[in-house]
Amino acid sequence: MSGKYAVIFKTVRELPIPQDYLAMSSRMVELVSQMDGFVKIESITDNEGKGVSISYWDSLDAILKWKENKENLVAQKLGKEKWYKYYKVEVCEILNSYESK
Repeated sequence: MSGKYAVIFKTVRELPIPQDYLAMSSRMVELVSQMDGFVKIESITDNEGKGVSISYWDSLDAILKWKENKENLVAQKLGKEKWYKYYKVEVCEILNSYESK
């Protein structure tokens, strides 16, 4: 996967997790999956509200288009206002990748 990009989204969510958050999260995965340049997303969460999602992209331009997507902007605003105690976004270039078989 070298030559690609990853967006690492680290969060600490408010607990208990509200239904509107779960619905929006599902919608964002559905929407991002339709974006040009999107490759895949992987997410993990724990019972304390901590989570990490990593989305993979073909280009920085595709990442910027996703960041500026109207529905995603609404989700970002709601996340800042009511769903996240903390979040951090890191955009990385993948220089090398390998895995076990």
